[in-house]
Amino acid sequence: MENLLIYGSIFDMLDELSNEEAGLLFKALNDFRKGNDVEFEDRYLKGLWKGIKPNLDKLKDNYESKVKANQENGKKGGRP
Repeated sequence: MENLLIYGSIFDMLDELSNEEAGLLFKALNDFRKGNDVEFEDRYLKGLWKGIKPNLDKLKDNYESKVKANQENGKKGGRP
């Protein structure tokens, strides 16, 4: 996945995190974007991730569905 849409509510969570925790979360978002598994040792970050990941999975699925639909429509040719 080249791009990752992130809800503003995720960024709002950063206000409650230390700089180190925010950095770890941001790096986790990048790992998710790259298709890597994300795991945290910190219980607090692990809990946050469990709340964030379903939304990211849904966004990813919606994006992939749209790409597939656009590819199928593209096979039909352009507008006459």
